[in-house]
Amino acid sequence: MASSDQTPGLMPPGDGSIPPGKPISFGARILDKGAQLMQSLKPMKQMSQHVCTFALYSHDMSRQIETHHYVTRLNQDFLQCAVFDSDLPTARLIGVEYIVSYGIFQSLPPEEQKLWHSHAYEIIAGLWVNPRMPEAIQKSELNDLAQTYGKFWCTWQVDRGDRVPLGAPALMMSPQGVNMGTIKPELVQKRDEKYNTSTENLKMSRIDIPVPEKTVQNPNYADYWMHSYKGIPAALKATGEEKIPPGKAMTAEQHMLDKGAQMLQSLKPIKQMSQHACTFALYNQDMTRQIETHHYITRVNQDFLQCAVYDSDDSSGRLIGVEYIVSDKIFETLPADEQKLWHSHAYEIKSGLWVTPRVPEMVVKPELENLAKTYGKFWCTWQTDRGDKLPLGPPALMVSPQAVNLGMIRPDLIQKRDDKYNISTDTMKSTRVEIAEPEWLNPQADYWKQHGKGFAIDVEQVQMKTRAPFP
Repeated sequence: MASSDQTPGLMPPGDGSIPPGKPISFGARILDKGAQLMQSLKPMKQMSQHVCTFALYSHDMSRQIETHHYVTRLNQDFLQCAVFDSDLPTARLIGVEYIVSYGIFQSLPPEEQKLWHSHAYEIIAGLWVNPRMPEAIQKSELNDLAQTYGKFWCTWQVDRGDRVPLGAPALMMSPQGVNMGTIKPELVQKRDEKYNTSTENLKMSRIDIPVPEKTVQNPNYADYWMHSYKGIPAALKATGEEKIPPGKAMTAEQHMLDKGAQMLQSLKPIKQMSQHACTFALYNQDMTRQIETHHYITRVNQDFLQCAVYDSDDSSGRLIGVEYIVSDKIFETLPADEQKLWHSHAYEIKSGLWVTPRVPEMVVKPELENLAKTYGKFWCTWQTDRGDKLPLGPPALMVSPQAVNLGMIRPDLIQKRDDKYNISTDTMKSTRVEIAEPEWLNPQADYWKQHGKGFAIDVEQVQMKTRAPFP
């Protein structure tokens, strides 16, 4: 399965601006507010900056989008970003970007480097902006960012009108100072008018930001399309040993900048993340690999949830992917081939594996009854369980636990989670016995159960689609 811009089938008519679904119910709003009060949501509180910039599809650079990055600084050399399509409370979570320093980037294997892009032009051209942050305050930060590299997986291609996330993730690239890599003037103008800023003025004020000397001397394999006229390269697997990304501790200046940004910027999409759920997931292509996951949930409407997924609930939790959850009603509208990428939640809920830490069971009972009828699609963008210190290779499709041998979660993982939250999965299973089973589970979901086969992304070189000849 390769990343593609081919829409897998037809969806109900819509303008692509919001997922289909009923308005959020009063009870759901009360639950969300209560969960925000009872849960710590630590990873969300570490998102300290909002950045607005632009990105292009690696396989079709005529497709360009405005992006909104909500940034967590894990250390001086590593940032992780939840990427949205706007800065509104109704913003759609469209992907994940990881940003590393030059030193970290140079430690990556050449095949992995090909999946990354440089940020120098994006910064110097004034395309990367921190809305409502004075330029003088962030000048030092911009100097550092000009030396960095990013890897951005788009999990929801909203620009083609998809009302729900369809197909496989797409690799995105940063703007560059060549014909195919330049952003359309109308996109830039629209952004400037929204934030009452001038990209041209920002470009002039950043003229003294040094171009990364090492990038000029050694172009390495970043911005691969500029060297090869092609898109994304072959897949890669790699491992590491440390639990946290390599890098220096954050400076006092960076701490102050982050705190200041939190005060000056609204961070509206992040404030809509109202619940923390802890559960488990298995790799679709290797179900012997099982992980504990921490979902931070935004309720877009009554039929659609979007989740930033972390490997822990600590302040240093690593952003490892994105999951989308839809009602059975929405799921039934998806094309058959798309449905194969989704999993059911009924067993996960009824068996007590899905928990909402620190929120009483009786409070979440109506929510659980609804979730038992839902389906999810979960892309893992950082395979921390294999020891990767950095996010390497393409995303992996994940599946939910199921009541068959391959789908059963290891008892030691469950016990470790239960001990951490002082809960009993078995007790919760007994209290959920009256939660109704869905009348019918679509056999296209949980595809591996019916067919014994999974799906894996092959990242491959493709001839890029362009809007003008390569200069």
